[in-house]
Amino acid sequence: MSTSTRPFTRQVAAAVDAADTPLAAPEGCVVLTTPDGAAAVADAAHACRGRLVVTDPAENAESLAAAAAKDGPVRHLRVVVDLRTSGWPAPPSESLRLLHDVAFLAASENYDTLRDGGSFVVLVLDRAVPGAAHPHGALFTGLVKSLAWELSGCQVYALLCDEDTWRTGLPHPRHEDSHAPVPPVLQAREGRLQTHTLSPMPSADPQGQNGITSRSAIVAVGGGQGITAAILRTIAEQHRPRIWVVGTTHLAHAASPYAPRTLADILRNEPGLPVLQARERLDRLRRAAATQDTITALRSACGADRVRYLTCDITDASAVEAAVDTIYAGTPDVGLLINAAGIKRAAALGNKTLATFRAVRDLKLLGYHHLKQAFAGRQPDRWCNFGSFVGAIGFPGETDYTACSDFLAAAACYEHSLRPGTHSELTIEWPLWGEVGMEATRQSRARHTQQQTLTPISTAEGIACFLQQMSWPWQDHPVITWLGDREVDLITQRWPHMVPTDGSTS
Repeated sequence: MSTSTRPFTRQVAAAVDAADTPLAAPEGCVVLTTPDGAAAVADAAHACRGRLVVTDPAENAESLAAAAAKDGPVRHLRVVVDLRTSGWPAPPSESLRLLHDVAFLAASENYDTLRDGGSFVVLVLDRAVPGAAHPHGALFTGLVKSLAWELSGCQVYALLCDEDTWRTGLPHPRHEDSHAPVPPVLQAREGRLQTHTLSPMPSADPQGQNGITSRSAIVAVGGGQGITAAILRTIAEQHRPRIWVVGTTHLAHAASPYAPRTLADILRNEPGLPVLQARERLDRLRRAAATQDTITALRSACGADRVRYLTCDITDASAVEAAVDTIYAGTPDVGLLINAAGIKRAAALGNKTLATFRAVRDLKLLGYHHLKQAFAGRQPDRWCNFGSFVGAIGFPGETDYTACSDFLAAAACYEHSLRPGTHSELTIEWPLWGEVGMEATRQSRARHTQQQTLTPISTAEGIACFLQQMSWPWQDHPVITWLGDREVDLITQRWPHMVPTDGSTS
């Protein structure tokens, strides 16, 4: 396993060459927006003789995507995200989530036309918040980051701006070759375009120990398996804290010693069961067995009465509220929350279904908001989100996971901007874990090894990285992205600006 991963932080870099335009909308383009944004873009859509599609929650995503392509395949698409009246930490409105759905569907269903000299541009219109953009805009910038890898031949980027910039005219990137790779995320500030970059993190002086002791109470959401379980086991062995593990798995599925252990066992017991259903059942049994093993190991290290497991669907707000009530009934305060729940369903743009896209996105998106709601007024001392490096750079097949990971990063930055100096929320954008986790299957390891696209880290290295970050000053760096040499090479080949060689930012 490689040990060449390094921590990076997100920065805003110097301006890039730009020209002014109201919307940079080619004639006949399709403009997607919410009811909040309709008034702001109606004139621009009319001026370019384009089609304006507004995401009315009374409609469904499929019918709205069909309306966008009413006059034939879409070559030029503009998505306008109006967040000027969006609150926080309230979850996104139904019309905003619907806009995200339709943007994904429109990209998928017009794949061939967009790649033939087309353009996919997202405009995020936000209030001016010093140092941070509204996190819901990151759902769209994350989508763009992945689309940029898949829509070759199409100009793909997102532009963030405030209301003053919108009124005075938007800058947009100027390229002699209109299909040259544009930086995936741009920010308009005082008439200039700036780019988002990743800079090597300066050496951080540990603030004493990692803050975890035997008196600590830790809540790990999605902590029964994978990387979080590996981290919890080490914490339990070193510190013996009180631990609450929250997950969707029902441990009763692992209780019986006679439970089937292979696909053949299941099909033999139920000959008429479709193979797909048998695989799903086997997956549930294996998840339950892995979670039970984790709980057993944690109780062995900490004591049986110091580790609890709660079954909870974090996409259900009332279930999350009840789980947090249960935690606080047995624990006076929570020292550390690890928000790690998530699923990955990597698939090429044309093969990914809307149902899959929503499931991957909503587990992290809605889960985060429901946890914020449940912990309101009883905030944990420290809040740590687990995201992925794809949230920073995008990756093919990861339109959904990139969107929700970028959201978690933006949420930590936004929380930092609201409470500077007392910030206690961190998002870790993990690299590929090679031995455990969602990408640790034999097929996944073989694919990445053969293609040499990613830098896998060992479980021991990942645990060491986490414990190291627990002792760093979170208020200085609310987002930490771990990248290996292969990931850096991948980025610089496509977007040389993204990892500045001289470390300059402004």
